Amino acid sequence: MTVTPTEFLSLTTEWYETFLQEPQECISRVVFREVTRSAHELLSSSFTTEEVANQNGRQLMCELFYLYVHLLNRTAFRLFGHEFRCEFQDRLADTCLPDFIVSLFPQGSAQESQDVLNVLLEGVNQAEILYGSKQMVVDEHNYLSDKAVVPTFAKRVSTLLGHPDNPETIVRVQTILAESLGRASLNPPCQYL
Repeated sequence: MTVTPTEFLSLTTEWYETFLQEPQECISRVVFREVTRSAHELLSSSFTTEEVANQNGRQLMCELFYLYVHLLNRTAFRLFGHEFRCEFQDRLADTCLPDFIVSLFPQGSAQESQDVLNVLLEGVNQAEILYGSKQMVVDEHNYLSDKAVVPTFAKRVSTLLGHPDNPETIVRVQTILAESLGRASLNPPCQYL
């Protein structure tokens, strides 16, 4: 499946607009479902080894989570402005982060969960700085552009999979991401949970 940059942007916008109509808990479940499914697809692919998957699996899930949060934040800002984005970001932090922590560390104590929360918040902030500096989400003329969010993300994931700067892996990561966004845009998403 090849997704054009225009289709990708359309999926991102549709995904976000669907979430505006759904409870925050539903957003959290959809994000968790898609992060988990995409990570599984990437880690079980022919692009990595079991050793690399075991070593980098949680970090890959975090990178996917950071990207989803960034895409939601970016779209919220573009559609509704800074104030709404800040409010939406706070609501995501209240719902998505706790669910995500439990998924990564189901047996974690309250202190461990708080420590993980601090690490995730730092990761979200760093990803916002990195991805927020990009001029566009995708570049219609260069699927490897350093000026766009998705190729930057795909290169980071490609490195985690043990194949830094491998064009074939980068394209596969972008394809899995586009498919994931397509699944996440199902309306209403709660009926598929």
